[in-house]
Amino acid sequence: MTPEVRDFLRHLADERQLSGNTVEAYARDLGQLSQFLTEYLGHPNWSWSDDEVDRLALRGFMGWLGRRGLTKRSVGRKLSATRSFFAFLHAEDRLPRNPARAVRAPKMEKALPGHLSRGDVRDVFEAAQERAQQNTLATARDLVILELLYGSGLRLSEMHGMNLGSIDASSKLVRVMGKGRKERIVPVTSSALTAVARYEPRRGEVPNREDDALLVNARGGRLSRRSIQTAVRASFEA
Repeated sequence: MTPEVRDFLRHLADERQLSGNTVEAYARDLGQLSQFLTEYLGHPNWSWSDDEVDRLALRGFMGWLGRRGLTKRSVGRKLSATRSFFAFLHAEDRLPRNPARAVRAPKMEKALPGHLSRGDVRDVFEAAQERAQQNTLATARDLVILELLYGSGLRLSEMHGMNLGSIDASSKLVRVMGKGRKERIVPVTSSALTAVARYEPRRGEVPNREDDALLVNARGGRLSRRSIQTAVRASFEA
């Protein structure tokens, strides 16, 4: 592992506070990139600042991943890790340019969430966690939606009706109104609680918001069922 990669992973863990699993995924992705560049350049003594490590090389990396049988979604996630790495090096003045900036991700096939593999779902969550680092209302809220829908197995109607008081963080439980107006109590994961804690300050900045609604739109109203569906679909198609 090069010093640049080591520093980047430390940045992810300490400053961006990404989970250990996510940092490990970045390490694997950059390890594959290093392996490819050694093969592509024909020698092991290259450095990240070499002119040969350019846009064409990174496009070659995407093709190399595809030939190894990776899905377009997985290739896109690895490209996202590559972009973040080069953006970090450029921001730290370790590179005179960012060769990954102009590299486009492969166009994804549209698929419903239920048609995705376990690995695809993991990729979706990792991408959502990365977007949530932007710390906007929408990106933080979208991660909450994914964590509660898939981590706690909530139904769309239950998610729509959730209030701030529905979540008991101390006992890691969430109370929702199920079918027939019957209360249902389900466990909530630690990652979901972390996502909610990140989202709440952004929610608090929204003017004229509904006091109780957990999920609100930019105008302060309770997020509609259709908007929740749109957020989920967009996460799986991103």
